[in-house]
Amino acid sequence: MARKHWVPVHRWAGLVIALFIFITGLTGSIIAFRDELDALINPELFRVVERDASPLGPTELATKVESALPGAQVSFVYVAFEAGHSTRVLVQPGRDPVTGKRPVLDYDEVFVDPYDGKVLGKRKRRGIGPGRAHIMPIIYETHRTLLAGPIGKWFLGIIALVWMLDSFVGFYLTLPVAIKRGQSRAKGASPPPGKSFWQRWKHAWKIKWGAGLYRTQFDLHRAGGLWLWIVFFTLALTSVHLNLQWVKPVLQQAGPVTPSPFETLPRAADSHSPPGLDYDRALLVAATKLPDGIAGLEPLVIGYLRAQRSYYVYFRPTKSNNIPRVRFEQVFIDADTGSLQAGVGYDHGTTADKVLAWQFPLHTGQILGLPGRITISVAGLVAALLSFTGVYIWWKKRKPRTTHHKAALTR
Repeated sequence: MARKHWVPVHRWAGLVIALFIFITGLTGSIIAFRDELDALINPELFRVVERDASPLGPTELATKVESALPGAQVSFVYVAFEAGHSTRVLVQPGRDPVTGKRPVLDYDEVFVDPYDGKVLGKRKRRGIGPGRAHIMPIIYETHRTLLAGPIGKWFLGIIALVWMLDSFVGFYLTLPVAIKRGQSRAKGASPPPGKSFWQRWKHAWKIKWGAGLYRTQFDLHRAGGLWLWIVFFTLALTSVHLNLQWVKPVLQQAGPVTPSPFETLPRAADSHSPPGLDYDRALLVAATKLPDGIAGLEPLVIGYLRAQRSYYVYFRPTKSNNIPRVRFEQVFIDADTGSLQAGVGYDHGTTADKVLAWQFPLHTGQILGLPGRITISVAGLVAALLSFTGVYIWWKKRKPRTTHHKAALTR
């Protein structure tokens, strides 16, 4: 396919996805520092008075939350303590022991003072809600689904697929045009033969400031896409996986994919009676079930799957911003006996399992700690800029064509 045919492909693909890349780029740039910005917007939820005391254990925290919020049942507790910071628990509607019915809750995330268990506030963790407490959840859901639920998630997966494929086209169009020996140099063509490939290509990596608005926009579009091409391709590729469910079946053609324990753990015959282990005991037991030879991990969260009567504990490196962050472990244990049921990590299972496990940390930059998150945040802003400059370039080029077409019709 000739180069001239790829130009309209890149143009129209870019126009189709421009608005959505602009939105997801800006929102992605923000949520790269989701917790930090959330705490800045809602200090009353995230900050507490630091005391010279130890935090409460997850069992006591859960008990205090359920006592303060009738109808709520704790299912998830953040256990990584940070002085002066609140902790969070996730709740679901609890079953009424008399009627057997579950109440309707307008919240699922509760902020708690870790020193005394006092409830500081609550909100919907994902979705639309009133007040500034829901600013970050709205931005996060806009990035994930355009606030359109499963349909929006599927749609963004298609957009990501187009973006991924178009990134190759855009890269190809930055390469210098080959000039045959003896061919005259036309206006705007690449430098004459005799110069190296890099000498003819390096101008595509530069921005000529002060050369006029159109030229600056064009250089920003081309050079920005080149300098962050690897990051953009990674974001697009991981977005396809995170949004389109058919990626896993496709990957299974290259090797088996182990089902998630959330999908395979059997349902328990009795899911209503209290488990044999409380949260505190389950944390201690789960730590003994980590794979041999693993050190330097701390529990981040513990969750309880009532239907399966199972606890799962997510362990992370003690230094959360280490580079590269290539270790995490998720341990599933029986809530009554403490026996190991499953384990998940970056280096568990088949090759396909490992590829899938790395998608989210690559997409968010967490795999490289703080530098990775900064890179993703910058890439989101640049992606939004490229969308804007791409539309601007199309509009400026369209004006002369439209004017010429109108003049031809009047002749």
